[in-house]
Amino acid sequence: MNNRLLPTSLLILSVVLLGGCYNSERVNQTKQITTTLGQEILDLKTALDQSAINESEYRLMVDKLAEERLDVSLKDLRDKPAEAD
Repeated sequence: MNNRLLPTSLLILSVVLLGGCYNSERVNQTKQITTTLGQEILDLKTALDQSAINESEYRLMVDKLAEERLDVSLKDLRDKPAEAD
């Protein structure tokens, strides 16, 4: 009986101690934006002009910003054929 007491005690102790690490509530995280979309795009354009990033990186980052801020995919808009009037 004494041989089973130690493992059982350790199991109960670990469940009690680690139980506090679990949080069933979803944590809502918000990101505070302190710059305008236009300023961020201008900063990326400056980085492109100074060869800190290349054209594909520039387009990728601008697309990502548009998706995050405007919920619009610029890539989809670029790839979409122009509609005839």
